[in-house]
Amino acid sequence: MINKSKIKILLLSPLILFLFSFNLNSQKYFEGTIKYKYDYIIKNDKLSIDRLKDFFGTSSEFYFKEGNFLERYDKGILKEQLYRMKDHRLYFRNKTSDTVNYSNTLLPGKQIIKTEINIDKDTVLGIICHELVIDYDDYKFSLYFNRDYAIDPDWYVDYKRNGKDVYSRLIKSIYLKFKLEYKDFILIGTAAEINRKKLEDSVFDLKKQEVLVEKTELK
Repeated sequence: MINKSKIKILLLSPLILFLFSFNLNSQKYFEGTIKYKYDYIIKNDKLSIDRLKDFFGTSSEFYFKEGNFLERYDKGILKEQLYRMKDHRLYFRNKTSDTVNYSNTLLPGKQIIKTEINIDKDTVLGIICHELVIDYDDYKFSLYFNRDYAIDPDWYVDYKRNGKDVYSRLIKSIYLKFKLEYKDFILIGTAAEINRKKLEDSVFDLKKQEVLVEKTELK
């Protein structure tokens, strides 16, 4: 004869399995915010770090949910950039204008020349990261990633601008560090804080009164 405690366990088992499954699914892809701190390496004496900080800033706050992202800068030319999957557009807000410029991410932009993956190349906040090095014709873009911060690369299958569809499928995750290497300087952004949390869809809204202007040049 089954006692009452065993009956309770049998009744609760489906609920426990459901909650466990729901928790796994909710943690499958990264959602939340990352704060990046910027550092610079000068390769041309005619440049100064202060000048680069005035142009690019010193840090940014990155919001990510289901392929949509918003990045806000502490200082520099750009106030923020926003990508909305349903629009296939990357929006740019400048510090000095109320006009919002955007690029069509279905267009290719810069072409990737070569990619290379190096395993266990760096550590960010105690997290071991692999490195993806992407060569373009006039600069190099390196991404440092860990698959515990996964994304669905299918979110970017139509994001052709600068080959984001290609490198998203290679790393399958949010990058925790990036390095942009140009002829005269290197910009390095490193995660200083990572917060997994639910974000409201309204974070990625556009204001109805904003004037939108398309930038057609490919960069």
